[in-house]
Amino acid sequence: MKKSLFFSFLSFICCISSYSSEETSYLNGNSTNLQQTSLNGEAKALAAWNKLKETFGYSHTVSDSIEYPDYYGGSYIEDGKLIVYIVKGYNEKTPQLLSSDPIFVTKECDYSYNELLKAANEVSEFMVSEKNAENPIREKLSLCSLSETFNWVEVYVSDLSPSFISEFKRQVSNSPAIKFIIAPKYDDFENIVPTPIIIDNNL
Repeated sequence: MKKSLFFSFLSFICCISSYSSEETSYLNGNSTNLQQTSLNGEAKALAAWNKLKETFGYSHTVSDSIEYPDYYGGSYIEDGKLIVYIVKGYNEKTPQLLSSDPIFVTKECDYSYNELLKAANEVSEFMVSEKNAENPIREKLSLCSLSETFNWVEVYVSDLSPSFISEFKRQVSNSPAIKFIIAPKYDDFENIVPTPIIIDNNL
């Protein structure tokens, strides 16, 4: 699976990015992303996503916003199926729709989508705030990305030292849903120097 990384400043504002491949597409409230998904031959799974949105109380008349229930941990399309994460302990509270149609595949997860959004917003707001422009913590942050496939928020950094992680949690967010990853390095504006990617799950 190939992951698209955007290191421009505008990507910090968006904060929520997606993976893309012929096999896997990621879902959120962005209608443009969903339309692109349908072009990849995933129309049935896309229709299933639209049905699931209706159980959330989704309305086209209220700024296309979705109020995510506590049991929902995110979803993505894979091999023509709609993979739906269900937060542990909520299995019996999910809509019947998820068990009545084989196009839905449910998996357990640790974090609700609301928790992921909260953590991602905390990081992105810190990154774009002018008052943090010269903050040493801000200078070591490259990208914040919400991964619906892995049910966590990825924060790309240039430092994985315990002191940096500790200070990040104090100043930015101490959400357990955040995973820290070493960001690739550039030797110029066109070439990326390969850098081992380390996901920190324990700090």
